Amino acid sequence: MSNKIHNLIHIEMGTKTRSKKLKSIRCVRNVPCNTPLKVYLDPSVVLSQVQLQELELIHQNKLHAYQKFVENVSLPRVSEEVLEQFKRSINTDKRYYWITWTFDKKYAYCDYETRRDVALIRRKLIRLFFPNDKSVGNQRPEGMSKMIFIIEKHLDGQYHIHMMMEELDPALIYLSLERSAYWQRWSSVCSLIQSRPRSKQMVIDKRMLDVHPEYFRHPYINRTFSSIGSYADGWLVSRFLCEYIFRNSANVPWGLKRLSNSPLNHHSKLIESREEVLSKCHYMNKEQYFKKNDDFLRHLIPELSDLDPLHHAIGSTLNS
Repeated sequence: MSNKIHNLIHIEMGTKTRSKKLKSIRCVRNVPCNTPLKVYLDPSVVLSQVQLQELELIHQNKLHAYQKFVENVSLPRVSEEVLEQFKRSINTDKRYYWITWTFDKKYAYCDYETRRDVALIRRKLIRLFFPNDKSVGNQRPEGMSKMIFIIEKHLDGQYHIHMMMEELDPALIYLSLERSAYWQRWSSVCSLIQSRPRSKQMVIDKRMLDVHPEYFRHPYINRTFSSIGSYADGWLVSRFLCEYIFRNSANVPWGLKRLSNSPLNHHSKLIESREEVLSKCHYMNKEQYFKKNDDFLRHLIPELSDLDPLHHAIGSTLNS
């Protein structure tokens, strides 16, 4: 009997003690505590300064390795799709003007301004032959040749614009010659071209021969632009369009101001074979444009080029 009473007393005392503790805890919760919290660190898990530096070095090495991997991994599916888009957009049975405009060295690359300049080039070329045309973007009037533009950066930070354009219909050229505005531009630009020394107005120059040794057998080898008599000759028209765009002076104020004013910095030619047309499609889609970096697909200007739509969106290709 005495053991039972002892146990009951012990349980009751324990219950009272727990009640007092709960009350004290509730009171403490309502009273702000200004006593700083003591923290105990286990020295066995604390890294020294040397160990921290080693860990940071390992992290940086892995980060740089990944960045290098990302920069150099091309996306072959995207590359193949864009290349096929170019091939679908051109007629390999036609001849094409290939023109390169280089920007003046004092103008650093700016994506917005460069694309605005491409829009001006397209606008100027269309209105040269269709002065009343109101089309915008990649629209063009019926009878105007297709144009494809890309932007290519130099290693020194400069850049230039490439344009591949279908050869113009001779009938459109001769019809345009009947307008005084076109004739004034044609005669002014061609007089500048044909007034240069013979060595500086060669139709096929040394730089072209370095890239295309087969041109040594071309009918225009050792010929000058002054020797060409046809207003619709593809080589002469290509050079005329090239110089029309970069010429901006008191006598010829029609071109873009930001382009270099040196004829040597601009290039023009006529692509005459199917093989070279396809080669230019590959050239305009180099592997460097399809790497995961800031320049990814930045060479393309689809909003100002006459390209057929892609079969699949680039985004879906990237996510697949």
